[in-house]
Amino acid sequence: MSLVSDRLYTETPDVGINIDPLYTGDIALDLLQHRYDLCIAHLPIDDPALECVPLASQRMVVAYDKNHPRLGDKITLKQYLEEKHVLHSMWDTEDSPLTKSCRYAQKRKVARKAPAPFEMLDIVKGTDLICITQESILDKFGLLEEFQLSPLPFESNFGVGYLVWHKSRNSDMAHSWFRKKIIDASQKKPQWGFN
Repeated sequence: MSLVSDRLYTETPDVGINIDPLYTGDIALDLLQHRYDLCIAHLPIDDPALECVPLASQRMVVAYDKNHPRLGDKITLKQYLEEKHVLHSMWDTEDSPLTKSCRYAQKRKVARKAPAPFEMLDIVKGTDLICITQESILDKFGLLEEFQLSPLPFESNFGVGYLVWHKSRNSDMAHSWFRKKIIDASQKKPQWGFN
């Protein structure tokens, strides 16, 4: 979502944007009480008080060290389940967005947890551990040569971002304008290099 943030800043430099991690599990209450104007979630949120719109998707891949002792160019579902994983998980929680959306993710062997993608990749590098990450992160920061990438060995809608807000804000003109800017920015294709 840094691409969206960059585009918003370019188009609307006078609008302040704070990006915070979600501290509570009650997104609907946080949005209703205006703790946040909106939320960008990894999974659709099924709550009658909330609106949820899909944004652009990013390709998710299995990443592992280029010299992994057991894995080659492509990982099978059996290999995925046999290998030890580094999980992207904020705070002290047992689940992750992928765990909630995919039955195979629930069966993986979690060896380590990391609070962010770079920490996750740092743990994987030089080991026999694997992780799931966005291919665009590796590409943007020139890390493609350091890791072997394989498509996910199962069907998943993971990688789609969702814009979420409380329905009470539907008629708020400024909120509507801001949502439209975010949706438009997420749909734009990069024009060159590091956008």
